[in-house]
Formats: sequence, structure tokens, C-alpha cells
Amino acid sequence: MDFDEHDLKSESAEESEKILQQSTTKSGESLQSTLWINPNERDLEDLKKYFIYFKEFGSYNKQIRLVKSRSNSRGSILEDFLFSQSSGNKAVPSNLNLSLTAVLGNTDYENVMGPSQTSSFLQYHKVHESASTTSCSSLKIHKDISKYTTFASVYCTISSRVKSVIPFVKVAYPDMMGGQGLNHPEPLNKMEQSACRMKLLSCVDKAINPEAYMNETVYDLDQLCSASSGNTDTGAQKSFSSESIGLTNTDELEITKVNTFSSRLAFESRFESGNLRKVIQVGPREYELILMPDVNSTKRHQWFYFEVRNMQQGRPYIFNIVNCEKSDSQFNFGMKPVMYSVKEAVLGRPGWVRAGSDICYYRNSYHYANQKNHNKCYLTVTFNIDFPHTNDVVYIAYHFPFTYSMMMTRIWQWSLQMPSGSYLRAEPLCYSLNNNEVPLLTVSAEDTPSNPIVDREIVFLTARVHPGESNASWVMDGTLDCLLGPSIAAAALRAKYVFKIVPMLNVEGVINGW
Repeated sequence: MDFDEHDLKSESAEESEKILQQSTTKSGESLQSTLWINPNERDLEDLKKYFIYFKEFGSYNKQIRLVKSRSNSRGSILEDFLFSQSSGNKAVPSNLNLSLTAVLGNTDYENVMGPSQTSSFLQYHKVHESASTTSCSSLKIHKDISKYTTFASVYCTISSRVKSVIPFVKVAYPDMMGGQGLNHPEPLNKMEQSACRMKLLSCVDKAINPEAYMNETVYDLDQLCSASSGNTDTGAQKSFSSESIGLTNTDELEITKVNTFSSRLAFESRFESGNLRKVIQVGPREYELILMPDVNSTKRHQWFYFEVRNMQQGRPYIFNIVNCEKSDSQFNFGMKPVMYSVKEAVLGRPGWVRAGSDICYYRNSYHYANQKNHNKCYLTVTFNIDFPHTNDVVYIAYHFPFTYSMMMTRIWQWSLQMPSGSYLRAEPLCYSLNNNEVPLLTVSAEDTPSNPIVDREIVFLTARVHPGESNASWVMDGTLDCLLGPSIAAAALRAKYVFKIVPMLNVEGVINGW
């Protein structure tokens, strides 16, 4: 009685065709025009087009019968938890705040994490789950990728297939290597009032005496993009894919070259999730950085992610990001930017680290342009970086990056190492404006006679509405890694629930570094 998608395809295809033909409601209006008018009055007719995302529950008609026959009052995770609390069961057998009994309802896993109970659970597991595993991906971005390929190679292949607003020229080294941190707590920044006072006075002096400072542009993304596109601006939104040339990374080779001393840093941000629009050198080791806004917008400057080269060890460099907009920032409360050194990675110490000193956040003298609030000024986040190596390649970011290609590579990994008796399906929920796939994951246990999939509750999980909040993707990555893992708790969750997961909602924002 295993769930077989092949048997469902013919029936689903016929019903899908009928549904598409029935494009009007009883009142004669199109479904599209009435779909979101009043969500409280939506009926089953409105929901027809969504049945394809619940294939494991059968055809549309079967899903309707199932909805009508099921009670809405039983067995949610919250209700199970509340019931366990009211019953006085507040044991915490693991590092979670919920016991397995609380999560899994009436299933007999009171002491499931104990060694003596493992064998009895495995016996239950054999009865309620099949030995087979279903794992499939209909995502086009995974097409023709060999299961024997390395993570770095898969990441480069997927990143080359991503469509972006600006043309990318490389893959960022940290992302290609997995993007991990050091996995241990790091100290918060202690704000030095005297350092902040000096930086604020320097900002005022730049406004009063601009001629006393250098004013040399060392990086201009607009100029680079204009040159690469051949200055053929038609006014229409374009998208770029690097699949024909294949993106890669040569940072390990670059750090072996003997470079002559350079009086200025070199910058780059033309990679996935990168954000740096312009860099102006204002002092021997001081730079003002301007961030790229959301597309077709002049607002929302917060996320930054860029590469730096040509540095000298033991000489602190000052970075002033001068077009921030939020009135306050976590940089005022101990947060530090993160830094990834390629030389450190090659020496066997890979990972993002918190870096920076003299970190301040204050309002500067740069006014908003072409706005009603022309008198309002931007804010600056400033920090000093003392690089660990000379002629290194270093990446600096607002927070630990988690790119769209990272997510797609992780989905590819999970699809190859599913535990016995588990079910994973990856499919496109929809496509973004640049025609990038928005993946939908379905996670559960295999359908069995003793534990039919139609009897399981559905749990929805989504993440990354705001593209600059990469921490949400790391939380989702950990959640999926646990849920798709071989642990007893994960198997029990898969046996009771069908998880519908959209791990990244705003894929365009993530890809383009907004």
C-alpha cells in the first residue's frame, strides 16, 4: 500500500485539465479575480488549483472526501503539548523543552530516548514504516547532477544556473565550502565611547572640510555592470545566468601569487547574495561603502556581503557603510560583522568569525536625495578590521550568509541520504520573476497499511521572508537536518506528520543580496 506517484499522475492530469477548463465560478467571475477578495469566504472551488501540492493524499476528489471526513479538533502539536501539560507531564528527557510524548501525542514514547527503550522503538518502527525510502526532486536546477559529485562542485553548478539581476563573475569561497562558523560562542563587542566620539567628529569634519580628504572611487558596481552589458539599456528588467560559462572560484590560487604592495584595497561583490555598490577611499586606510538597495527602489539598505583583497597584516583598516537607514542597530548592542579568511581556511581553520573593533552606529551628514524628507540623513555603521594575513582574500558580511544555491545544494544532499522508511519530495511551488524555482519540500514517512499517510496531520514551515535575515535560513537548515536525520525522534515525527516546508520564500531578495 505504499504511496505511488506514478499511479496518481494519470488521474491527476485528467482532473487538472478539467480544473483549468473550469475557469469561472457560478457567478461567472474568474477564479483568479475572486481568489483573494475575501479569504474568509473561500470555498472548495477556490482551492482546486492547490491540490497538486498534496499529491501524497491522492487525487483532488480524494482530498475533498478526506477533508470532509476528518475532524479539525484532533492531534495538533500544540494540542498535544497543552494536553501533556494539563496532565502534569512536564518531563524533559532531552535538550528540547518539549518531551517526545508532548510532541507525539498518545504514541508510547515516554522514555524513548533511553538506551533500554531503543530496541522496542525499532520494533515499532518496523511495523509502522516500510523498509523502502522515497526521495525525489523535480527541481530543474538539480538536473543531471551526479550523486558522486562533491559539495563544492555541486554548489558551483547550481550557482551557475541561478538567474540574477546583475551578472555574477564568481562563486564566493565561504559558500562553496559550506559557509560554517566556528560553532562556539564568541564575545560581544564592547563599545568604546572614546572611539565612537572620534569617529563621529571625523564624520563631521568630512562634511565641513571635504577637500582635506581623499575622494577616489575604487569600486563602482554600476560602471562594471554597464560595461559587461554593453550599455544596451532598454529599460526592461533583465536577468543573467552564468550556466554557459560556469561560475567557479580561484581564491586559493590567488593567495599563492606574490603581489607587490598596493596602497588601496580591491573589492568585489558580484557573487550570489553579495551587496556592495560603491567604495570611495577617503584616507590611506579608510573607505566609505555604499550598499545596493532593493531592485526598483532606493530604500532598504542593511545587508552587506563583499570581498576584500590587497590588504597588509597588522594595519587596521576603517570601513564606513554610509547609507544605512534604520534608526537603531544591533551593532549598538554588541553585534560584530563576520569575516572569512581564505588563507585561514587553507591552513586548516575554515569558518566565519566575528571580527571588528571600534564599532559604532550613528547618523551622518549624507542627505536623502529626491525625497520628501530631503533634510533627513542616512546613518553610518563603522568598524575597524585588522586582517590576519597579508595578500589574503577575505569576505565580510552583516551576518553568516546562507544563499539560494546553498539551500538547493543542501536539498540535493538530503535527497541522497534519506533514512529507511522516509519520504522526501522536492518540487517547485512557483517561479520567481527571474524564473528561479521556489522549492516546496514534503517530508513524512512511507505510506503503510498500519500507518496510512492520509491519517496524518499536516505541519507547515516557512522561512526567509526577509532576505537579509540569513539567520532564519540557518535555523531552517538545522530543522530540516534534524527532521531528515536517522534519530528516533525524527522517525517518530515523520511517522505522525506530513511536513510541508518552504525553506526560502523571497528567493530573489536572497540571490541578489537585498
